[in-house]
Amino acid sequence: MELLFFLFPSFIHGILMGNFSLTETPEQQAKKPLLEGISLYEREEIPAAFRFFEKVVIDHPKSAYAYLYKAKCHFYFENYEIALQDLRKSLQLDNSIRETYLLKATCHFNIEDYDEAMLEYRRASQFYLDKNAEVRRRIGELELKRGNFKSANDAFAKAAKLGDNEAKSYLTNMDAYYKQP
Repeated sequence: MELLFFLFPSFIHGILMGNFSLTETPEQQAKKPLLEGISLYEREEIPAAFRFFEKVVIDHPKSAYAYLYKAKCHFYFENYEIALQDLRKSLQLDNSIRETYLLKATCHFNIEDYDEAMLEYRRASQFYLDKNAEVRRRIGELELKRGNFKSANDAFAKAAKLGDNEAKSYLTNMDAYYKQP
């Protein structure tokens, strides 16, 4: 009962101040202080977004989403190595943000570190419950680079089933290649 005397007023205060919601997800709550920067990023005002997130990581060094969006800005400018540093920091703070794994995998893919890319795409695939066409296609591309044609074909087939047109193109080309005399 005594606990109610302390919790109830803070609960009411949180609702009145807009800091508490029964319908917000933890992700929405974590992104709330970053909405201005996210808006800048989505409008492709990347330099302004980068400055915003750079300031946020200084002011709030435990914000995994701030590091993720800072990494997205680096990625936009093709600074993949620096983006990877921010993505590692983001994962240290919160290893449940699936978008971080996907971006990290893509950074590794772009710098041609295919073993790390495969590892990260497989992690991302688990977070997306094997229902992300881009992840499945990228795994197929990596399997193709390794010469694992059966695995590549399986990955492309899953991606195509999820609606990925590039994967359908890969499947068509692979079928045409294997049907040659």
